[in-house]
Amino acid sequence: MKPEDILDMVLNYSEYEKGGKYSASDILSEPLRVKLKKKYPNLDDVKPIDKVASVIGTGFHEMAEKAMEAENAFNDTGIRTEVKLKFNNISGTADLIFPDGTIGDYKTSKEATLKKTISNPIKWQEQLSIYALLNHKENGVKYGTKGYIFWVAVDTRKTGMLEVELLPKSETISLIKEFLAEMDIPIEETKKCKDCSWLYKWCSSRSVCSYYNNDDTVIDW
Repeated sequence: MKPEDILDMVLNYSEYEKGGKYSASDILSEPLRVKLKKKYPNLDDVKPIDKVASVIGTGFHEMAEKAMEAENAFNDTGIRTEVKLKFNNISGTADLIFPDGTIGDYKTSKEATLKKTISNPIKWQEQLSIYALLNHKENGVKYGTKGYIFWVAVDTRKTGMLEVELLPKSETISLIKEFLAEMDIPIEETKKCKDCSWLYKWCSSRSVCSYYNNDDTVIDW
């Protein structure tokens, strides 16, 4: 291996394995990107800077998991970590599941980004709700009313916990059904991503995206 290949190797490495046809993160992503990734499995649509952030997040998750394992060994908390969940074609991995089935998830990012999401935590709400539904369907655990986000700001070292109200179970089911229905629509008939008009230049999917290649209205900055 050449020295100049090292960084690419590190940034492209991933241990993530999807347990089902679609993951919880797919449901929360732009439909077109999900379809392009499925059609072109080797497509790299993550920016290098985001991969670095992902490495930081993965490191924190590993540290948190070891800490909880040690705590369980001494105090038998009954909290499960990194629990893989799957029902039909949907899968996800919950960072924490408390004995009563309540879901917890770790988030690491810059403080400004975290504050923005905390002010409108709909994506976190949907993610925790999907995990709770998978846990309910797979393990028979009662679908609860709340979950917890434990966040760490990597730039300011601030930490905090946010209690998140889950979506009603019927809404979570509808969210998944709408996603699956969207996945049945051919790529050619799929709408462009909502952020295409301003993010397209940095989108790694642009090489296989017909909107990027054919949309003359897109402004080249």
